This record gives sequence, structure tokens and C-alpha cells, in this order.
Amino acid sequence: MSAPVIAVPFKVLAGQLSACPGARPDEQQPHACAVTRDRGATVTGFEPRPDCSPLRVSYVWMQGDVVAVEESHGGSARISDGTGEFTARGLDSVPRGSPCLAPGEYVLVYGAVVSCGPDIVIKATKVTGLTSNPSHRAMWRAEVADLQQNLP
Repeated sequence: MSAPVIAVPFKVLAGQLSACPGARPDEQQPHACAVTRDRGATVTGFEPRPDCSPLRVSYVWMQGDVVAVEESHGGSARISDGTGEFTARGLDSVPRGSPCLAPGEYVLVYGAVVSCGPDIVIKATKVTGLTSNPSHRAMWRAEVADLQQNLP
């Protein structure tokens, strides 16, 4: 029996989703990825924790630097978190505060996993700019590792 799918935004790194197989062509339904937990042993990059069962996630909370912004797919952005890159789609229809979708801005993205593996795509439900407070970037890796190490 596989683990239940975590259906709330789960803190995860792009490096973890890139290690998951599979893509789902139907953007109307979230894709459940089996995410290997992060040991948190490195500041950059992802180090798998093989002693725990994978977590099945379909909604994620990711943070990173905006690399590029495009008008395609209802507004999309390519974002890098230091462990890999992902694409956030549907940005024209999500709530966001002050303008934060410009290259170099540090953002938080909540959304449903559309595909994982080498081409990670998230259908965004929320985007928030975090550039104004550098502690968000500095603490992100530790937050992800702490959460994943302390889940049963």
C-alpha cells in the first residue's frame, strides 16, 4: 500500500521533484510525485534520505529566484531554487502582492504539480514576492529539511 497523497502545499526543492519520474499531460488534475526526503546535509543541492519512505505530494510550496518571465500558458515564469529549475504557469490568474515577477526577484509559489522529472511544471495558485527580506532565502533550505526530517 502506498503512502497517502499530501494534499496541502508541501515545502519541496526542485531537485527533489526532478528526481521523480513522470509527467501528466492533463493540467486540470494534480500529479502526485513520490518525493524522496531531504537530509538537509548540504546548503546547496539536494541529498536524498533513503532511510525514510518517500512522501507523495500533489501540491507544493517552492521558493526561488525568477530566471525568466513569459506570456505563454496564461503567464509563466522559470524559477531556480539552487537545486534545479521549475516553471510556474497560470500566473496571470493568481493573487500576488506588489509586482514580483521580474528576473532576479525571489518569490514563493504555491501550486499543483503538473509534471515532475526533468521538466517540472507547477500550476500556480499563489505567488508572493520575498525579495525584501533576505532571511527568506537564507532560511529556505533549513525550513525544507526541518519539515521533511520531522515528518513520520
